[in-house]
Amino acid sequence: MESTRRRPKWPYVLGIFAGVLAGLILFVFFKMRNIDDQTRAWVVRELQQRFNSEVELERLHVNLLPDMSVAGEGLSLRYHNRSDLPPMFRAQKFSFNLGVMGILRAPRHIAGVYVENMVITIPPRGEKKPPQEKKPRKVPNVIIDEIVVNDTDLIMIPRKEGKEPLDFDIHDLVLKSVGADKPFDFHGNLTNAKPVGEIATKGQFGPWDADEPGDTPVSGAYQFTNADLGPFPGIAGILSSTGKYGGQLNEIQVEGETDTPDFSLDKVGKPVPLHTEYSATVNGTDGDTYLHPVRATLVKSLIVANGSVVNSKEKNGHYIRLDVVSQKA
Repeated sequence: MESTRRRPKWPYVLGIFAGVLAGLILFVFFKMRNIDDQTRAWVVRELQQRFNSEVELERLHVNLLPDMSVAGEGLSLRYHNRSDLPPMFRAQKFSFNLGVMGILRAPRHIAGVYVENMVITIPPRGEKKPPQEKKPRKVPNVIIDEIVVNDTDLIMIPRKEGKEPLDFDIHDLVLKSVGADKPFDFHGNLTNAKPVGEIATKGQFGPWDADEPGDTPVSGAYQFTNADLGPFPGIAGILSSTGKYGGQLNEIQVEGETDTPDFSLDKVGKPVPLHTEYSATVNGTDGDTYLHPVRATLVKSLIVANGSVVNSKEKNGHYIRLDVVSQKA
């Protein structure tokens, strides 16, 4: 009696594998059909929880190849859903890469976010907010290695009526290791409006205070170069300054020194060196500055001044109050 020949098993294995592969392809196909909507909902939800604000996102698209990446347009966040204030954050365009591991890791991890044309509007401290039910907020645990912003407009709305908002044009802004409930490192450059000059700064910012943005901590150091004093009536010279700062956005303690090697009064004498060392408190929301003190050395004369430079509520200008002492001038 002949032995029964055994049939090879590989066709069955191949058939099972083909079936599983077909099922996987169908699952991915149907899943990918809604990936834009799913990712958009995730982005909106994370930002709503982090900033406790209304989030608007006009467009978002997910690219699967060659790497999983996300691109969006028209992103804005309204401070505590306030429609009577400009959006707290507005970004014309943004993009970031996820990758498979970025989706699977807990906490979610994003290597880099790139933002174009961002406007940050800080509302005044103590703004009345609509009554909200106080309940614990789940802060999203998303870690971003680096955020690069090519053009940022920082606007600080003053609390006092009639004052013009402070407006800073920041370029080349880079944020490092941005996560929930912890400060992050930053460095960037900005153009000072008056006197015109370039400021390079680096330091730490945060953690973000969603309830009172003006209470958000900030600290760092700066270098101010090539500031032309010529546009100010009565004086001239090119100023440079270095210093450090710390505190919170609405109350920043600043210490530093300035050098103006060619300081001069218009039509009076020749240029002379001017060096100052100063300590001041600056309200970052309206620009009010309190000096305590400023020590200025003009050639060999020492001048010590305490006082304040405060925006005028009635007129378009500032009140300058100084207590000046000069011995052996």
